[in-house]
Amino acid sequence: MRVTIADVAGAAGVSKTAVSFAFNNPEKLGQATLERVLQVAHELGYTPHPAARALSLRRSGTIGVLIPQRLSTVFANQFLSELFQGLGELVEEHDLTLLLVPPLAGSLEGAIRQASVDGFISLGLSPDDEALATLARIGIPTVLIDSEGSAEHPAVNVDDAGGAEAAARHLLDLGHRQLAMILLPPTRAQAGPTPTSARRLAGYKAALAGFDAPIPYQVTAGATMPAGARAFESFPKGRRRPTAILAMSDMAAIGVLGAAEAAGMSVPDDLSVVCRARP
Repeated sequence: MRVTIADVAGAAGVSKTAVSFAFNNPEKLGQATLERVLQVAHELGYTPHPAARALSLRRSGTIGVLIPQRLSTVFANQFLSELFQGLGELVEEHDLTLLLVPPLAGSLEGAIRQASVDGFISLGLSPDDEALATLARIGIPTVLIDSEGSAEHPAVNVDDAGGAEAAARHLLDLGHRQLAMILLPPTRAQAGPTPTSARRLAGYKAALAGFDAPIPYQVTAGATMPAGARAFESFPKGRRRPTAILAMSDMAAIGVLGAAEAAGMSVPDDLSVVCRARP
């Protein structure tokens, strides 16, 4: 049978509020009272219930990472694994924990309402996404990654457009004119291209504007190696076959390399592949 706060209060001869103070706000108790409560709690085997303690403190000690995809898709992406590792190292420095929050029964909004977190880091959601509107209504602090910032939600990004333009210009400077692009898919079925995809595509187009080159073949593929291999198989054959590929995903680019090798092609002798470093 679980020992309750009332059991500790009765055994120590104090109020339930005093027991709560002992664990959550010990500075509000005298030293003798604090020591007595903690000693009784230890003898009875009492520990505060995590949810109750979070409610009392109005904080959970947890940062949520809002993920619009399924976990199986997320863990197939090496970039995201490295991102989680970096975030985990940082939150540990502040004695916090990290909670991955994917859609709940297909609903990201439902997952948000069920998550007990002090703040969210959102991956790849457009500023007008309903999930971010839900966060704004609830009032949970949120920082966006791979998105555009807003008055409610600041964003942390890299120079997607500049990096993509440099990648495309590199291929063009090598003499390639028959290019193909592997674009990232929307993060949610009802959404259009992600802000990240839009910035990278703008960078590609900026580089192409200064060269006499045909419009590149475009295919949308997931950020996984199998998706990259399928994209490679969809490219035109014969004279229209691309000689260089711009991939928005490292993992898709690796998939292209494997598929090209299986097809008997050599990289970079027969095909050049450049990817934008994330994701």
